[in-house]
Amino acid sequence: MSASAAVNARPKQILVVEDEALIAVYLEGLIRELGCVCIGPIVRLSEAIKQAQTAIVDAAILNLIVDGQPAYAVAEILARRGIPFGFASGVMQASILPEWATRPRVDKPYSLQGVQRLIETLLRSIER
Repeated sequence: MSASAAVNARPKQILVVEDEALIAVYLEGLIRELGCVCIGPIVRLSEAIKQAQTAIVDAAILNLIVDGQPAYAVAEILARRGIPFGFASGVMQASILPEWATRPRVDKPYSLQGVQRLIETLLRSIER
C-alpha cells in the first residue's frame, strides 16, 4: 500500500531536508517509490528555512543536523504553519530537544518500511 493510496488519489508533496547527498538521493527514491512527490531534497539550512516558510506541501521529513547546525528553526516554522513533519536522523533520541522529542521519526539507516510508516503517520495527522 502506498502512502498516497492510504489518503487520496493525489500524490502527496513531501518536503525533504537532508544535506548528505547519498542519503538524500536514497530518501528521495523511497518517497517516490511510495507514490509521493519529493520536494527537494533541500541541502542548505538557509534554503530549508525559506522552503519551510513558503512551500505548499502535505508533510516534511527533516534531518536534525543540516549544514552542521540543528534544523530546529525549520521545525518551528513548519509547526507554526501546521505542516506535519517528522525527523529522519542518526541523532540519538536522547539528544533531541524535549519540545521535539515526541515527533515521529525514522532512524538512519532508512528502510522503505520505516519511511512508509513515517509518511503514513504524518499524513494521518492531516486527516483529522
